[in-house]
Amino acid sequence: MLEEKKEGGIFVGEVVEGGNADKSGLVSVGDELIATSGVVFNSTQDYGGVSVKSGEETVRLAVRGEKFDTIMAAIASNPSQRTVTLEFQKCM
Repeated sequence: MLEEKKEGGIFVGEVVEGGNADKSGLVSVGDELIATSGVVFNSTQDYGGVSVKSGEETVRLAVRGEKFDTIMAAIASNPSQRTVTLEFQKCM
């Protein structure tokens, strides 16, 4: 579970037993989230006065200094069929 620090930044507040983070052993409580994948649209096409976004692209977004809601929106921008990438920095 991700949580927001008072001074800014997102960290792992809890690793759920039996969850993916627990199974991998790569993520620990206290680790800081430094980047996530997000989906952006890099072009717009006009169809009879209606603008349609296109050119979907997955990008790496650095998240240090960003607000929790902004980071959660970036994570949620990934379609359900795509794998979300989260990058963490180990904090001792």
